[in-house]
Amino acid sequence: MTAGPWQPPRCGRRNLAVRRKYMAIKPAHSAIVYTAQPLIAGAVMALSPVFVVSNSLRLRRFRTVSTQP
Repeated sequence: MTAGPWQPPRCGRRNLAVRRKYMAIKPAHSAIVYTAQPLIAGAVMALSPVFVVSNSLRLRRFRTVSTQP
């Protein structure tokens, strides 16, 4: 066996490549996620009355079963 320059194992190189790609994407991902959260929260708060009214109309259709003769 000849002594040559040390090479990291193949799995180490693959992990390093994945880590570099992740670190390249991370700033853009963070910017999108942290910007989108207030927009999603606003949309949910705006739709809340719609859900309340639709549920009340849906529940109005149900009849109660009376157990008394």
